[in-house]
Amino acid sequence: MILWSNAVLQFDWKVISGGAISAIFVLLVIDFYGSVAKFVGLTGNTPIEIRKNAGKALWVDGAATVAGAGLGTTSVTTFVESAVGIGIGGRTGLTAIVCAVLMGLTLFMAPFLAYIPVAATAPALLYVGYKLIPGKAILQTYSLLEWGVMLGVTLVIVFFFSLDRAMLLTFSVYFISDFVKTKRVNWLLLGSVILLALAFALSLLQMPA
Repeated sequence: MILWSNAVLQFDWKVISGGAISAIFVLLVIDFYGSVAKFVGLTGNTPIEIRKNAGKALWVDGAATVAGAGLGTTSVTTFVESAVGIGIGGRTGLTAIVCAVLMGLTLFMAPFLAYIPVAATAPALLYVGYKLIPGKAILQTYSLLEWGVMLGVTLVIVFFFSLDRAMLLTFSVYFISDFVKTKRVNWLLLGSVILLALAFALSLLQMPA
């Protein structure tokens, strides 16, 4: 049994080294861009204007990540599975509170999860993926470039299981496309490409020889 005293606020600053800093940077980039992408994707079919509330959303996401780390849990982040709740009408923070309470009531089942094979989660994940597919009207508005990017991202995630590589591909393609169309440098896209490329390079350095 894991005691609270063994996990809460138990920071070991001695492990921070050059390699650890690289890993921290990679996780920071993935967590930040992953959260932004989920905010945009999850609110796409709702009246919620994420651009007006992006600051608040990122503050909550960042605070939850820090609090989760302090409590000794795995990284607390925005879950794309929230699309299921949004799909059935969830729009306010009350949806998240109800989900949290229900999840808390199932904690006593945690020891039994070890007996459930990972493959058994496939049907649930397939259902979540199905719920995430946009409607026909939205799919018809996508350009050939967007279809190509979606296919490329899907293949990268399937074959490399790497979100940072998928995001690097996405931002790189959109930066090049935007530059070709406008003949101007979009510094936000370029900065994102540089950060993701740096994170990818650092992740390669962390791989064992």
